[in-house]
Amino acid sequence: MSDENDRGATPEVDSTLLLRVVETLKGVPSHDRDRYVRAAMVFLGTPIDSHKPERTSSTGVGTLAVPDVSHSPSGYPRRVNVWMNQNSLDEGALDNVFHVSPSGVEVIAHTLPGKSNRERVRGCYLLAGVKSFLSTGEPRFADEVARAICRDLGCYDPANHSTFVRSLGNLVAGSKSSSFELTQPGLKAAAELIRAVGTNV
Repeated sequence: MSDENDRGATPEVDSTLLLRVVETLKGVPSHDRDRYVRAAMVFLGTPIDSHKPERTSSTGVGTLAVPDVSHSPSGYPRRVNVWMNQNSLDEGALDNVFHVSPSGVEVIAHTLPGKSNRERVRGCYLLAGVKSFLSTGEPRFADEVARAICRDLGCYDPANHSTFVRSLGNLVAGSKSSSFELTQPGLKAAAELIRAVGTNV
C-alpha cells in the first residue's frame, strides 16, 4: 500500500494551497485573521496549537507565525494561563462565571457584586474583556458585547450608561467606535471580580 498520504503534499501543491489561503485572508481584518485560522483548524480536527512551534518574532514578517494564542492542556490561550497564575485563579473560578464550549464563551454569572449600577456596569465591561480573552488570547471586545452583558445582568441604564463607561478610567483602553481592550490594571481588576463572584455562588 502506498504511503503517499503519510508523506504529505508536494511542494507545488503546498505553494498553491498557501496562495489560496493568503488570498482568502486578504479580506479579513488583520486582528481577526488568527481567530479564523484557528477556528478552521479546529473544524478540520487538527488544532493549530497541537503542532505549532514556538513563535520566534512578535512581528514575524515573511513567516506563517500567528499571534501568541497557543493553548495549554486546559484549552485556554497561553496568555490566559499566565494571567491566571499571576492572579491565583484556577479553572473552577472561571467556571463559576463563564461557560466554555466549541461554540464559544458565554457569561453565566447571574449577579455581580456592587451596590450601584455604576459598579455593576464596570463588572460587565471587565467580564466582556475576559470573555474575549478566554477564546482568543486578546482581551479586546466591542462595546455592544459589554452592553449585552449589562442587559442580561439587569444593570443597563440608557440615561447614564455612557457616564458609567467613562468612569472605567485606566481599566480599559480604546473607544466605543472601535473597540475596548482591558489594560493590565483591568485584567487585575477582572481577576478580583471573578474571585468575588465565586464567593457568592
